[in-house]
Amino acid sequence: MMKRELLDHWRPRLALLDSKRVLLDHELESLYVDRPDSPADDIAYRLLSESPSNLSFVGAVDYSKVVLCGARGSGKTTELTRIARILREDFVPLQLDLAPVLPEGSGSLPIVVLFGLALARALEAWSSPHDGVEAEQARRSQSSFGQVLERLMTVSGAVAKVSEWVEAIGSALQLIPAPEAQVASGAVGAAGATGRAASVAATQILQDVQQLRAIGAGPLGALRDIESNDDVLALVAAVNELIAQLTEASGRKPVLLADGLDRKSKEAILEALADWGVLKGLAAPIVLTGPPSLMFAPEFNGLRHHLTTDVLYNLPVLRRGDEAPCPTGIDALLSILRRRQESAGFTDRFIGEGVAERAALLSSGLVREFLDLLHAAGLRAWKAGDRSIGDDHLEQATRDRRLELQLALTEEHVRTLLMILDTGDIPYGPVAQELLYQNYVAAYPNGDLWYRPHEVLVSWLRDVARRNAPPEA
Repeated sequence: MMKRELLDHWRPRLALLDSKRVLLDHELESLYVDRPDSPADDIAYRLLSESPSNLSFVGAVDYSKVVLCGARGSGKTTELTRIARILREDFVPLQLDLAPVLPEGSGSLPIVVLFGLALARALEAWSSPHDGVEAEQARRSQSSFGQVLERLMTVSGAVAKVSEWVEAIGSALQLIPAPEAQVASGAVGAAGATGRAASVAATQILQDVQQLRAIGAGPLGALRDIESNDDVLALVAAVNELIAQLTEASGRKPVLLADGLDRKSKEAILEALADWGVLKGLAAPIVLTGPPSLMFAPEFNGLRHHLTTDVLYNLPVLRRGDEAPCPTGIDALLSILRRRQESAGFTDRFIGEGVAERAALLSSGLVREFLDLLHAAGLRAWKAGDRSIGDDHLEQATRDRRLELQLALTEEHVRTLLMILDTGDIPYGPVAQELLYQNYVAAYPNGDLWYRPHEVLVSWLRDVARRNAPPEA
């Protein structure tokens, strides 16, 4: 086949397998696959319910402040977008990615500031220019927030560029159309409907827009030096004023959805959530995403007593004991692939018989790993001049992934992985927690919760165990 023809063949198919593509709200209906352990419905129900659905939690737990924990690549961003979709008729969802701009070791204040910036921009979108009272109230709330933020920046020695920051957030803003029936039926408050086109219904900060980097980690990082409790309370009060004004303008309370903590170091996460009381002071529901260590690591024990935690486990692609393939997880991954193919209009079979099933098994139940393995195998097929992905291409992609994982392993890591492979349990200690955090270990929910090293490492680990076994007498 001519090189150009091969390029035209593979380019759209490799794009289909791109794991970094984030599903947007309007794509969920056609591309989202219901998974057996999806927490999105449960989280949305709790936020919609006036009383907690899980009455076994008592005391200081805040049911409106949620952390969705899961391995990198498990699908947390898609679940967050699904939560926004479920809630958008009752809330104004504001969704943003913290990872590009959250400074290391800066505490909770930068998160509060980012929420404030998103709220300020959303309030601009919701406030009717034809309602002078509403517009003036919105300007006062934005001005109050800006003044508090500029004062904090001055105290911390940073240069405040609040208007530029709001504009940067605005460049990442997407307006989600509202059904006209919402306005007609009164689902959108009168203040929110006055003088406004019915197409303005809710706002969402896109998760992966690079303009957020314009805010810069430097000035936000300077907030770590703020020590005055009065300054912190003033910032929370200014953000709550924005929440109140957006609620009045839209007829709905905002829900703040923040992705990306799992892409920060464990130390940065601890710092960001150490002042959880500051985030609890915000008068709006919050859903954050984070790594599985938030559920299991002892450093986070205190945090779990003050907020609701939900887990998005690895899809179960294996059964415990006999290590037979588990249809529940494998079928879910194959459904994701099939929906992507149908959405792109591909009818040809460019993935060989059984190859996708094998990739699902090797992915350890992570959507991103599944797509990445097939993408890498597709590149191998393209390089070889083939039109479809075969077993040999997947084997080459698997070997490359195994070598990538092996590079960072120490002897202690290998000993811990062998122990997990042997027992199905995760030992106590920082080494095991690091392996879990870095996706070297999968947590499977089928039956009892059990653990297993990343599947691309398993055959190699067994070879290591055989080499190190004492000789038989």
